[in-house]
Amino acid sequence: MQVPKNGSVDLSFMDGRFNLVFAGNMGKAQALDAVIAAAEIVAATDSQVQFVFVGGGIQVDALKTMSNSLGVENVRFLPRMPMSEVGTVLTKADALLVHLKNDPLFAITIPSKTQAYLAVGKPILMGVAGDAAELIRQARAGITVTPESPESIAQGVLHLAQLSAEDRNKMGQNAIDFYEKELSLRVGAGRFEDVFNNVLSREK
Repeated sequence: MQVPKNGSVDLSFMDGRFNLVFAGNMGKAQALDAVIAAAEIVAATDSQVQFVFVGGGIQVDALKTMSNSLGVENVRFLPRMPMSEVGTVLTKADALLVHLKNDPLFAITIPSKTQAYLAVGKPILMGVAGDAAELIRQARAGITVTPESPESIAQGVLHLAQLSAEDRNKMGQNAIDFYEKELSLRVGAGRFEDVFNNVLSREK
């Protein structure tokens, strides 16, 4: 179901629900049809779980059509919006989704949104195999699922929804801690400075 709105988006539909949010481009690489199929599975088990898609892309219309044809009531689409409003949606989320096609190329890829999601401090459902999944396991910042597997995605979402708020908050704090320790601009700049100094010391 689309939530049409001019200007600021009314997010009251997220109140009182467990909201899994995907924010970003919805193209073929994201393979979000598997997530819509997972939403149908989840709806049969827990009607309080809601899938919220934010953004645009060439697959948006196809995903809306699929959602409508399945008759799922737990899927919402929000249009592209300013970053300040996206931040509000992410803040209201209970968990954040990263998902790409189950392709060997993506197994050696860490999607750029992963870093932003970690900084938000919410549990992450990582639907990308390989390096990205390992990062989330290392950070203890969420759970991993099999890409393009509606059953695996559904199980992952339900697992997160059934955790206590305390356990989910712990995952979120782990995400922030990992980001600040390993991925922040300050850390990156510091590591670059160390490399630069090492190179200079060898040249002396």
